[in-house]
Amino acid sequence: MNKKIDFSQAGGLYIYEDTLDFLQTAYSLPIDAVISAIGDKIILSGVVDQGANTSAGWITYNGEALPFLGGLKAPYIIIENIAESEQFDDAQQRSVYSTRRAKFGNVVGVLGGFAFAELKPFPFKGASINSSLNTIQTVLKSIINFEDAVILDGCIVSNVVGADMEVSAGIIMFSGNVVISPAYNGAFPAYLNELGVWSTDIPVTGLYVKFDPYTSQRYKDVMRRFNHQSGEIIMSRVLSDRFDAVTGIGKWEWLGFKLSSSMRGRAPVGYWFGANGAVNLYDAGYRVMGTIGGFNTTVLTVGNLAPHTHPWDTPESTDALGGTNYVASSNSPSGSGRNSLHSAVGTTGEGDPFDNRQPFEIVAYIETI
Repeated sequence: MNKKIDFSQAGGLYIYEDTLDFLQTAYSLPIDAVISAIGDKIILSGVVDQGANTSAGWITYNGEALPFLGGLKAPYIIIENIAESEQFDDAQQRSVYSTRRAKFGNVVGVLGGFAFAELKPFPFKGASINSSLNTIQTVLKSIINFEDAVILDGCIVSNVVGADMEVSAGIIMFSGNVVISPAYNGAFPAYLNELGVWSTDIPVTGLYVKFDPYTSQRYKDVMRRFNHQSGEIIMSRVLSDRFDAVTGIGKWEWLGFKLSSSMRGRAPVGYWFGANGAVNLYDAGYRVMGTIGGFNTTVLTVGNLAPHTHPWDTPESTDALGGTNYVASSNSPSGSGRNSLHSAVGTTGEGDPFDNRQPFEIVAYIETI
C-alpha cells in the first residue's frame, strides 16, 4: 500500500480524525484507481439474470464500486445514499456514516443513475478481470497472430538516408505477447527482438522483426499473405523495387509473393464453362486453365481479305479505219473491234503488321508463392 501506519511503535498512539482519514484514503484511493481502469457500468460480481428478477452483486458507476441490491427488474438503476449518525464528545448526534448503493428504479434519482440495459459484464462474460483478459488474449491470437511476429501499430520507417533510417515506437505481438517497442535511429538492416530491444546483428535465438529498411510484418501485409492461397493471382500497381528484377520474388510488404511469369505482357481471359458459345466468341482453349494465345500485331494475308472486285470504266475510241478500241480487263468483255487494248490493276501495299491491341495500362500480376 502507498499509505501505512507503523503500529509497532511503543508509547501509545493517539487516534484523531486525521488518523482515521489516513486509514480510509489508504485503501479508498487505490480502489478508486482500479475501478477507473475497469470502466463505467461494469458488473464486478453477481447481478445474474433470474427471469423477472436479478440477483444482488457489485457494479461500477462513476468511478465507484457500489453494492447492487438486486430484486424485481425495473428500467433503471438508481443510486441511493444511506446516512447514519453517531454521537460526538459534545453529546451531539451528527451524520457521519454514508453508504452508497445501487438498486432498481422506475426513474433516475437525484443522485444519478442509468438505464439497466447499459450495465455490462466483463468482456466475453468472464468471471473475473483475469479470465476476461485471458480470453481477450486468446481471441487476439486467433485473429492477429497468423505469424510469429505482427506489427499492430507504429514502427513507421522514415528519413531513409544512405544506410541509416528512423523507426517510430510501436506495438508488436510476438506469439500472442504484446511488446511495446521503442523508437530507433541508426543503421539498417536492424532487428527488433521479442524483448523490445534493437540490434544490428541478427538475433541468435528468439523471435524478431527485420527492418531493411522496410519490413514485411505489418498486420495488413500478414493478413494479405494469410488470405491469398497458393495459385491465386492479384493485380496491383506496386513500386518496382518491391520485386527482384530477375526472379520476380517479392520482399517487404510483398514477401511471400512473386510476379506471375505467365501473365507477362498478357491480358486475362475468363475461363469458359457450360455450353459452347457463339463461333466468334468461344474457343476450345478457353476450357483449359493456363492456355495462352494472341499476339501484339497481325499481318493480313490474301486469305484474310474479304471477296471483292476492282471495277473501272472502259473508255473506247475509234481508230482511223473506223474500228472501235476497247480497254479489256478480267471484269469486262473482250473488245470486239479491230484493236483491243489490255490493262491490269497495279500492286500496292507493303504487308506491314498492324497493332491490334486495345488501349491498355501496365500493372503487375502477382501470385502467391
